Amino acid sequence: MNNKITVIFFLFIFLLALSLRFAGIRYGLPDLSHPDETRVILDTLSMGHRMSLLPERPDYALLYRYFLLFLFGAYFMIGKISGIFKGTLDFALSFMINASPIYLLARSVSVLFGTAIGGAAYLVGKRIF
Repeated sequence: MNNKITVIFFLFIFLLALSLRFAGIRYGLPDLSHPDETRVILDTLSMGHRMSLLPERPDYALLYRYFLLFLFGAYFMIGKISGIFKGTLDFALSFMINASPIYLLARSVSVLFGTAIGGAAYLVGKRIF
């Protein structure tokens, strides 16, 4: 019985953390004010443009960038299949006009990773103590 209450409490905290993070995901859009966020996104888009897995500035986590590169590529392919983008120039123009969808994708990854790390920290703490 006690184990069931612990699981329910953990799920409640997990869902609360996830919902609070997603509640603020649109903060500052369409204006961009955080230079690190812009640098990571532009460098990741540059990796796709150059067709290279090496970023111009390797000062941030590569797994995060590779995941973003995959998501940006999937976003482009879905847009191309659905007729939103005719090619890479349409994609670039769309980004220049309104970068919010790309930023929301990147922020969603951060939300999911951040929430998952909280869950992993709980499980490690539970195992240690």
